[in-house]
Amino acid sequence: MLSEQLFEKCEEFFDLISDDHRTSEVVSIIDNLSQYLTDMIDGRMNRDNFVVAEEVESEIQNIWSLLPASERRSNNNLRDYFDDILETTSRVLDCSPYDFDDEDDCDEKEFEDDESDFDNEEE
Repeated sequence: MLSEQLFEKCEEFFDLISDDHRTSEVVSIIDNLSQYLTDMIDGRMNRDNFVVAEEVESEIQNIWSLLPASERRSNNNLRDYFDDILETTSRVLDCSPYDFDDEDDCDEKEFEDDESDFDNEEE
């Protein structure tokens, strides 16, 4: 399920943000996004994959923009998770519900068994 995949990737991304850069604004976005995805997973909220991807992409980009350039440059794992999240959301957003020409390329089942490159990394 897309929301579960994004939740796991986002949680890893959040964990990589150093405490020094967790401003009140960053923490607020993290908390809101985590709650949004948890509500989706638990079934308290039901949104189309397109809407979920759009929301997650927007909030992850907001967090990224609030982090100092030095943190974005020096923390390669953080950058890798950021890129992975955006790749996942882009695959969904590229299949806009308003774009019926590429319908065959936009299979929602793709997100049921998608495995992140990070799932097999040892910590």
